[in-house]
Amino acid sequence: MQPWPDPVQHTAAHSPGIVGATLGVGKMALIAPVLMALVLFYWLVFCLSVAAWLKALIHLLGGNFIRCALWFNVGVFMLFWWTDKPHDWDTMMPGIVFFTGLGVLATFVRWRKKQQAMQTIPTMPAWPTPKTPANDNLITLFVKDKS
Repeated sequence: MQPWPDPVQHTAAHSPGIVGATLGVGKMALIAPVLMALVLFYWLVFCLSVAAWLKALIHLLGGNFIRCALWFNVGVFMLFWWTDKPHDWDTMMPGIVFFTGLGVLATFVRWRKKQQAMQTIPTMPAWPTPKTPANDNLITLFVKDKS
């Protein structure tokens, strides 16, 4: 016994006996843009989530600590958005302020170390006064004799 009947020879023909299994093109034309917009929204949110974490890592490795902290905050917000944790301003603000302040502190430490290293370099001696040229600034022409 076959689980399915014989293959149908005509797939594009009108089927008046099938009710509810197919939708008309008119109804699908209304549903498709809405579904496409919904899928596009979730795709862009996913791309933003991945980009935020990658940018946080790249800025951390590059030494841009304030930018790293800001992208880290975006990444955490997106992670909370995906997992449906509470993510309003009242719950997110202490973490955002903490990590941004940590980035500012790390940037200040990096700047201070660079400033201290620049101060240990000996200063350049004063430029010597320029010497007068041997020809007393007269234009000397070297002309070959034609003889």
